[in-house]
Parts: sequence; C-alpha cells; structure tokens
Amino acid sequence: MVQRFKRELKEVKDAFPEDVRNNWTLQSKCLNLEIYIHEVGLHIPRSHFQILQAGNTNCCSWCASTARHDIVIACIRAAQACIDMFLQLPDELLRRSTLIEEARLLYAILILSIITLEQSTWNLDSKRLVEIADIGYYLSALDRRFAALVTLLPSGRERRDYFWRMRQFAASSVDWHRKYMAGLAGLAEPTDKCSVELSFMNILSKAAFHIREDDEVTDEPVIGPELLDTSWMMDQADIWPDLEMHT
Repeated sequence: MVQRFKRELKEVKDAFPEDVRNNWTLQSKCLNLEIYIHEVGLHIPRSHFQILQAGNTNCCSWCASTARHDIVIACIRAAQACIDMFLQLPDELLRRSTLIEEARLLYAILILSIITLEQSTWNLDSKRLVEIADIGYYLSALDRRFAALVTLLPSGRERRDYFWRMRQFAASSVDWHRKYMAGLAGLAEPTDKCSVELSFMNILSKAAFHIREDDEVTDEPVIGPELLDTSWMMDQADIWPDLEMHT
C-alpha cells in the first residue's frame, strides 16, 4: 500500500505544470505527505509490544521486517527533506510562512525525535536509525536559521516575536538533545535527570505559549494544543500487521 500511495503521489506531482511544482508551499505539502505515507513504519500493534519485549522477534511478518525497516528510513529521509527545504528558504519567504507550514516543520522534527528516542523502533536496527536521523545536525541548523531571523528593537533588545519564540524552541531542543545523548553515554550530571524528566514534548508544550516583553508567560497559545498533541502517533488503537498493506 505504501508503494501504491507513493506512485499516486508521484503521478499527482508530475501532472502539475513546472511553475506550480516549483512553488515552495506545494513542495512542503508534498513532502509532508511523503512523511505521512511512510509514518506507518513507526507503528506496530499495541498487543505486540509485550511479545517483542519478551524477546520473541517472530510475532508477525511486520514488526521486525526488512520492509518496515526500509519504510522507516524512507520516513526519515522525507522528514529531513522537509527540514532541508525550510532551511534553504530565503528570509522573505520564511517571514511570510503560515502556521500550517510551521506545523509541517514541527511534524518533521517530531518524526526525527521519535526515531532518536527509539520509542517505536527499538526492535529494529535502532542505533543505526538514530545515526541516519541525525537530529542533532537538524536542530542546530534550525537554531542558526531562526537566530538569523531575530530582529532588534530600537532599544537594542531582541524583538520577542514569533521567530524569537521559534529560536527559543530550537535552542531548547538543541540543549535537550545534548543532555539526552550525554545521558545515554553516562556522561550527564545527576541533576540533569535525563532518563526521568527530560522530554521533547515538554519542550513543545513550553513553546506553545506567548512570551511577553516582561518575560511572563500568558495562557494564550501560539500553537493550538491540538497541533502539539502527538499522542496519536504512539497510542494508536491496534494496527494489525498485514505485509501486503505495508509493501
């Protein structure tokens, strides 16, 4: 089914006139669809987690399959392509980007973070998938890109607008990744509590609120909570394995 969706998406893209294909908003939508098509690789039936944790890798023809592994890699590549396109946009286009386009960027980041946290791929070659995802590179690149969009007030202070908040999100994400990787390597300070309290979703939830000039946080969200609620990614009802559906 994944291959069929990919073919159909390619046919749709090929049918567009060249000037339409070169529209970055449309390209963003298509890349987001590619992520969505391949996201199935991040899912296994809830009932199979216990089987896999018991050491049985033969629970079905999907959970530990090469086909699933390849689909996860394709999902990673699509997410990276989405972020790469965002990074390469000129300032004038980025400043005209909409909330929906920013949500697509967050979706791509979330995909790479899920791979990095090994939340659903631990029964595959998860360490290799983490290396391929290379989220540290992308978070650092986004931090630099958003930093370049921050402007100054006449007083010389940074203007705390939308791009300033996104820069804070990117910087917090870089710090999250540094501490998380240090925790895995056993190099984190005890106060970091990486394995207990460090959560990528906490970073997202904090980034969802306005920060006023006086540094106070208001209750009015910049990004609606429905866009930040990714529990559906990991808490789906059972998705029963069917190899024909996934290849």
